[in-house]
Amino acid sequence: MVLVINRDGVYTRIPPTRPGKYYISPEKVIGKHLQDFFPHERVKQILEVMEKVLTTKQTLNIEYPILIDEQTPWFEASISPMGEDATLWVARDISERKRVEAKLQLLIAALEAAANHHHHRPLWANSS
Repeated sequence: MVLVINRDGVYTRIPPTRPGKYYISPEKVIGKHLQDFFPHERVKQILEVMEKVLTTKQTLNIEYPILIDEQTPWFEASISPMGEDATLWVARDISERKRVEAKLQLLIAALEAAANHHHHRPLWANSS
């Protein structure tokens, strides 16, 4: 997904690309503000990253969840400066990676709990 978002957080353009699983028609997005799609704190974070991109002229990457059709997929976006007052976003769905990372964290926690429990058990017992 490719997006152009201006310094104020308004979606100004969505160049045509191959629609992904979470397709939203450009008509529903162009002219809307980030706050129409994200909670206040997330908007604040995104605007800070965009300002840094525009100030430093450096590309930055962010990861973010977004509510689409009662689902919350995760995206990773590469945000680049586009002129003085706009940013070019190239975003891709990373939901599967996030699911795998969450499962891995649960597995690690379970293994750590099992290892800690094992250390507190006696290794042998004397029957006398």
